[in-house]
Amino acid sequence: MLYQGLNVNFGVYLIIANLFPCINFLQRALEEKSSKTWESMRMMGMMDSAYHFSWFIFYSLNSIFVAVIVTIVSLFIFKSSNILLLFLFYLLYGISLFGYMMIFIALFKEVKTGTPIFTILHLILYYIWWTMPDGNTSYFVRVISCFLPNLAVNNFSLVLWNLEE
Repeated sequence: MLYQGLNVNFGVYLIIANLFPCINFLQRALEEKSSKTWESMRMMGMMDSAYHFSWFIFYSLNSIFVAVIVTIVSLFIFKSSNILLLFLFYLLYGISLFGYMMIFIALFKEVKTGTPIFTILHLILYYIWWTMPDGNTSYFVRVISCFLPNLAVNNFSLVLWNLEE
Protein backbone atom coordinates (compact mmCIF):
# COMPACT_ATOMS: atom_id res chain seq x y z
CA MET A 1 0.00 0.00 0.00
CA LEU A 2 1.30 3.43 -0.95
CA TYR A 3 0.18 5.15 2.27
CA GLN A 4 1.39 2.51 4.73
CA GLY A 5 3.85 4.79 6.55
CA LEU A 6 1.25 7.50 7.03
CA ASN A 7 -0.73 5.74 9.73
CA VAL A 8 1.77 6.64 12.47
CA ASN A 9 3.09 9.85 10.92
CA PHE A 10 -0.10 11.52 9.70
CA GLY A 11 -0.37 13.65 12.84
CA VAL A 12 3.09 15.13 12.33
CA TYR A 13 2.29 15.99 8.70
CA LEU A 14 -0.81 17.83 9.85
CA ILE A 15 1.15 19.64 12.57
CA ILE A 16 3.82 20.72 10.07
CA ALA A 17 1.15 21.88 7.61
CA ASN A 18 -0.21 24.21 10.29
CA LEU A 19 3.20 25.36 11.49
CA PHE A 20 3.70 28.09 8.86
CA PRO A 21 0.42 29.94 9.55
CA CYS A 22 1.11 29.66 13.28
CA ILE A 23 4.59 31.12 13.01
CA ASN A 24 3.36 33.83 10.64
CA PHE A 25 0.60 34.84 13.05
CA LEU A 26 2.84 34.68 16.09
CA GLN A 27 5.55 36.80 14.49
CA ARG A 28 3.09 39.48 13.40
CA ALA A 29 1.33 39.59 16.75
CA LEU A 30 4.57 39.71 18.74
CA GLU A 31 5.98 42.42 16.46
CA GLU A 32 2.84 44.44 17.05
CA LYS A 33 3.11 43.84 20.79
CA SER A 34 6.77 44.85 20.96
CA SER A 35 6.16 48.02 18.94
CA LYS A 36 3.20 48.87 21.20
CA THR A 37 0.89 49.41 18.25
CA TRP A 38 -2.07 48.06 20.19
CA GLU A 39 -1.63 50.63 22.95
CA SER A 40 -1.59 53.48 20.45
CA MET A 41 -4.73 52.10 18.76
CA ARG A 42 -6.44 51.89 22.16
CA MET A 43 -5.54 55.51 22.87
CA MET A 44 -7.16 56.47 19.56
CA GLY A 45 -10.38 54.73 20.62
CA MET A 46 -10.17 51.23 19.17
CA MET A 47 -12.08 48.70 21.23
CA ASP A 48 -10.26 45.61 22.53
CA SER A 49 -12.86 43.31 21.03
CA ALA A 50 -12.33 44.73 17.54
CA TYR A 51 -8.60 44.28 17.86
CA HIS A 52 -8.78 40.66 19.01
CA PHE A 53 -11.53 39.83 16.52
CA SER A 54 -9.41 41.14 13.65
CA TRP A 55 -6.55 38.84 14.68
CA PHE A 56 -8.99 35.93 14.94
CA ILE A 57 -10.33 36.62 11.44
CA PHE A 58 -6.78 36.90 10.06
CA TYR A 59 -5.74 33.57 11.57
CA SER A 60 -9.04 31.86 10.71
CA LEU A 61 -8.61 32.72 7.03
CA ASN A 62 -5.12 31.21 7.10
CA SER A 63 -6.51 28.17 8.91
CA ILE A 64 -9.30 27.74 6.35
CA PHE A 65 -6.74 27.83 3.54
CA VAL A 66 -4.62 25.13 5.21
CA ALA A 67 -7.72 23.05 6.00
CA VAL A 68 -8.82 23.15 2.35
CA ILE A 69 -5.37 22.07 1.12
CA VAL A 70 -5.08 19.26 3.66
CA THR A 71 -8.63 18.11 2.92
CA ILE A 72 -7.85 17.89 -0.79
CA VAL A 73 -4.74 15.82 -0.03
CA SER A 74 -6.75 13.67 2.41
CA LEU A 75 -9.22 12.72 -0.30
CA PHE A 76 -6.58 10.37 -1.65
CA ILE A 77 -5.82 8.88 1.77
CA PHE A 78 -9.15 8.67 3.61
CA LYS A 79 -11.44 7.41 0.88
CA SER A 80 -14.25 6.20 3.15
CA SER A 81 -14.49 9.33 5.32
CA ASN A 82 -16.87 12.21 4.91
CA ILE A 83 -15.13 15.17 3.27
CA LEU A 84 -16.99 17.78 5.31
CA LEU A 85 -16.10 16.08 8.59
CA LEU A 86 -12.46 15.91 7.57
CA PHE A 87 -12.52 19.60 6.70
CA LEU A 88 -14.20 20.41 10.01
CA PHE A 89 -11.58 18.37 11.89
CA TYR A 90 -8.69 20.18 10.19
CA LEU A 91 -10.34 23.57 10.65
CA LEU A 92 -11.06 23.04 14.34
CA TYR A 93 -7.50 21.89 14.91
CA GLY A 94 -6.20 25.05 13.27
CA ILE A 95 -8.50 27.24 15.34
CA SER A 96 -7.53 25.42 18.54
CA LEU A 97 -3.96 26.45 17.83
CA PHE A 98 -5.14 30.08 17.96
CA GLY A 99 -5.81 29.79 21.69
CA TYR A 100 -2.50 28.02 22.16
CA MET A 101 -0.69 30.90 20.43
CA MET A 102 -2.54 33.53 22.46
CA ILE A 103 -0.87 32.04 25.54
CA PHE A 104 2.52 32.60 23.91
CA ILE A 105 1.60 36.16 22.99
CA ALA A 106 0.71 36.82 26.62
CA LEU A 107 3.96 35.28 27.90
CA PHE A 108 6.50 36.75 25.46
CA LYS A 109 7.17 40.29 24.35
CA GLU A 110 9.75 39.81 21.59
CA VAL A 111 9.71 37.87 18.34
CA LYS A 112 13.24 36.57 18.85
CA THR A 113 12.28 34.64 21.96
CA GLY A 114 8.60 33.82 21.45
CA THR A 115 8.69 32.33 17.97
CA PRO A 116 11.54 29.81 18.42
CA ILE A 117 10.22 28.68 21.78
CA PHE A 118 6.75 28.21 20.28
CA THR A 119 8.15 26.20 17.37
CA ILE A 120 10.21 23.93 19.60
CA LEU A 121 7.43 23.43 22.13
CA HIS A 122 4.90 22.87 19.35
CA LEU A 123 6.96 19.97 18.00
CA ILE A 124 7.88 18.62 21.45
CA LEU A 125 4.21 18.44 22.41
CA TYR A 126 3.66 16.14 19.45
CA TYR A 127 6.43 13.82 20.57
CA ILE A 128 4.95 13.49 24.06
CA TRP A 129 2.51 11.14 22.36
CA TRP A 130 5.32 8.64 21.77
CA THR A 131 5.79 8.29 25.55
CA MET A 132 2.28 6.86 25.90
CA PRO A 133 2.25 3.24 24.78
CA ASP A 134 -1.11 1.91 23.66
CA GLY A 135 -1.98 -0.47 26.46
CA ASN A 136 -0.09 1.02 29.39
CA THR A 137 -1.51 4.54 29.66
CA SER A 138 -4.69 5.05 31.65
CA TYR A 139 -7.80 6.41 30.04
CA PHE A 140 -7.74 9.48 32.30
CA VAL A 141 -4.22 10.42 31.16
CA ARG A 142 -5.22 10.05 27.51
CA VAL A 143 -8.29 12.26 27.98
CA ILE A 144 -6.27 14.94 29.81
CA SER A 145 -3.58 14.79 27.13
CA CYS A 146 -6.21 15.63 24.49
CA PHE A 147 -6.39 19.17 25.89
CA LEU A 148 -3.09 19.75 24.12
CA PRO A 149 -3.94 20.31 20.44
CA ASN A 150 -1.05 18.28 19.02
CA LEU A 151 -1.80 15.21 21.11
CA ALA A 152 -5.50 15.46 20.33
CA VAL A 153 -4.89 15.66 16.57
CA ASN A 154 -2.55 12.70 16.70
CA ASN A 155 -4.97 10.56 18.72
CA PHE A 156 -7.84 11.44 16.39
CA SER A 157 -5.82 10.79 13.25
CA LEU A 158 -4.86 7.35 14.54
CA VAL A 159 -8.50 6.54 15.32
CA LEU A 160 -9.49 7.78 11.88
CA TRP A 161 -6.75 5.74 10.26
CA ASN A 162 -7.83 2.58 12.10
CA LEU A 163 -11.44 3.14 11.03
CA GLU A 164 -10.37 3.47 7.41
CA GLU A 165 -8.69 0.07 7.37
